[in-house]
Amino acid sequence: MNIKHIVVFIYGLILVGFFAGNITLPSTLASVYQHSFPLPASTANLLTVIYLLCYYLLQIPAGIMIDRTSISASIYLSLGLFCLSFIIFSLSTNPSILAISRIIMAIGACFSYILAVYAAGKLFAKKFYTMLIGIAEIVFALSIAIAPLLLKTLSYYFSWHSVLISLAIFTVLLGIFYFFINLNQPMVANSNATKMTTNHYRKMIISNGNFWFISIVGGIFYTHFIIFNEIYAPTYIQKVYHTHYISSVFLNDSGLFGYMIGCLCLGAFERLLSARRSFFIAALLSSLLYSMIVFAHPLLMNSVVLRYTIYFFLGFLTAFALLAFRLYQVYNRKTADATTTACINIILSLIPLALFNIYVPLLGVDFSYGRIFLFGCYLATTILAIRFLFKPKDER
Repeated sequence: MNIKHIVVFIYGLILVGFFAGNITLPSTLASVYQHSFPLPASTANLLTVIYLLCYYLLQIPAGIMIDRTSISASIYLSLGLFCLSFIIFSLSTNPSILAISRIIMAIGACFSYILAVYAAGKLFAKKFYTMLIGIAEIVFALSIAIAPLLLKTLSYYFSWHSVLISLAIFTVLLGIFYFFINLNQPMVANSNATKMTTNHYRKMIISNGNFWFISIVGGIFYTHFIIFNEIYAPTYIQKVYHTHYISSVFLNDSGLFGYMIGCLCLGAFERLLSARRSFFIAALLSSLLYSMIVFAHPLLMNSVVLRYTIYFFLGFLTAFALLAFRLYQVYNRKTADATTTACINIILSLIPLALFNIYVPLLGVDFSYGRIFLFGCYLATTILAIRFLFKPKDER
C-alpha cells in the first residue's frame, strides 16, 4: 500500500475534522468573547446556518475543481482558506466580520468530505473503499462531539484570539509538512480530467438512473437519523418519553454510538454479504425495529433497556446508508468522480431535510403521526432496496 496515498487520505480526514468541528464554532465560543462584542444566540445560530448553507452550495464546484485540477491543489487551497478564516475570526470585532470568516471557512470546508471519500475510491483498492468511508464518517461524528468541548476548555485557559491563531498556525504547519513529504507533485484527480465536459456529467449524473435511485434511497434511509440525532436530538426524546434532559442526551448518544460502531463494521459486512445485500438487510431490520416504536410504544415507555437497545441498533443500521457511495461504484462499474461524490453527498443530506418539512406538520398534529411517517420512510427504503438483491451485470 502506497504510503503517500495513506497520507493523502489522512489529510482528507483532518479536513473533515476541521469542517465538523467548526460547525458550532460561533455558539461554542460565544460566552468567552462577549466581553469583546455581544453576540446573541440567534446571531450565533445564523452564522452556523450560513456556514452549512455555503458548504452545501459549494459542494459541486469543489468536486469539479478536484476533477479538473488535482487532489494536492485542493488540499492546499482548503488548508489556506481555513487558515485565513481562523485569522479573520480571531480579529473580528462585530458579527459582520464573523460572517465573512464563516463564509471563507465554508469554502475551505466544502472540499473536506469529498476529498476523503474520493481519495478512498481513487487511491485504494476497492476492498478498502467502504471501510475508509466509514472511518471518515466516524471522524465527522467524533469531531462534532469533541471539538466544541475542547475549544471551550482551551478558551478558559487562553484567550479565544490565541486559540484561533493557534489553529491558523496548525493549518500552516500541516501545509508545510504536506509539501516536505514530497506529496506536492501534481496528482490529477481523474486521469481523464480533460474529458470532464458537460456531456460527461450528464452521463454520470443528470441522465444516470442508477445515480438518482441509489442517492434517493440512501437519503430516505437517513431520514430518521438526521431528524433525531442532528436536528431534534434530545429535545424530542424528552417530550416523547417524559424523561429528564440528561437521560434524553444519553439515549440520543446511544444512537450516535451505534452509528459509529456501524461505520466501523461496514467493510466487514460488505466482504461478508456484499454491499447490495448489506444495504437491503439493514433497511429491513431498521423497519422491523422501528415498527416496535410505532406499535409497541407503551412497552418502550416502561422499558429503559429496550429503548436504549432499539436506538443503538437503529443508529448502527443507519450507517449502512453510506453504502450508497459503494453501490454507485457497483452499478456503474466505475468509481465516482469527485463531482458525482459531491452530488451523492448532497442528496443524502437534502432528502432527509425535505422529508423533515413533511414530518414537522404531522408532529404538530400528533406524535403518533410522526412515528408512522418515519416508519413509512423505513418501509419505503426496504421496498425500494429489493432492487439491490438482484446482481447487476459485470458487478464490480
